[in-house]
Amino acid sequence: MSHTVPFRLNENAQEFAAGEYIGFGIRCGIKYQDQKTKTDLWTNYKAAIFAKSESQINFYRSNLIKGALVVVTGDKQCVETFKGQNGPQSVIKILNANVIAVKTDRAPDAAQQAHANGINAAQQQRPQPQQQAVGFDNFDDDIPFN
Repeated sequence: MSHTVPFRLNENAQEFAAGEYIGFGIRCGIKYQDQKTKTDLWTNYKAAIFAKSESQINFYRSNLIKGALVVVTGDKQCVETFKGQNGPQSVIKILNANVIAVKTDRAPDAAQQAHANGINAAQQQRPQPQQQAVGFDNFDDDIPFN
C-alpha cells in the first residue's frame, strides 16, 4: 500500500553520500487540531530521496529548498522515537520514498524541465518492462501545483 504526504519544506534538504547515489533528507511537520481538546498538534515526517543521474541530483539540489511544496510517496512507513529538546519526539519515516511533485518560487517551466530530464535519465537506467500496464498505473506522476 502506497502512502502519499504533501510537505512544505521548512529548511533545505540535507544532502549526503550513499554509495553510488546522492541522498536528500527532508523533514516536515503537518499541524492539525485535536477535536477533543481543541489544541494544535503536529505529525512529523521524514524521508530520504535518492538520485544517481547528474540531472536528477541537480534538480533535487535546486528544488528541495526551504519553502518548496513537495509531494512524497512511499510504500511503507515506520515510527521512530528520539530524544528531543522537549522530551521524547516521534517522527513517521516514509520508506522507499519518491518525489512525485515539486513546486518552488522558481520559474515553473525550468523546474518541470529539470524534473522531466531527471525522470528521462532515470528511466534510461532502468530495464523497461516488456508490456505497458493498462489502468491506473499508466497515469502521469507529474502533478503540478498551480
